[in-house]
Amino acid sequence: MSERRFQRIGEVAADVGVATHVLRYWESEFPQLRPRKGSGGQRLYQKRDIELIREIKSLLHERGYTIEGARRALNEASGSGPGELAINRVLREINAISELLED
Repeated sequence: MSERRFQRIGEVAADVGVATHVLRYWESEFPQLRPRKGSGGQRLYQKRDIELIREIKSLLHERGYTIEGARRALNEASGSGPGELAINRVLREINAISELLED
């Protein structure tokens, strides 16, 4: 990811590995995802936006959540920043691995 303060939608899409139309759709489905808009209406994503996008992608593509399920999971973590969401995800994965090892 670039070290610039803001990234445009095409840059974010390429970095995260989803299409630009997917990011636009996610904005309509996840109220937490609200990038700034530049003077020309161009979306400008900050680091926290990109971390949230990565979390949404993980919930949908890797963990198999539905849009509604991912929205619910993010709402349950409301008040948590994207960094805390990532920590919670890692803790869930550790717990799942621990349960597998106990069997």
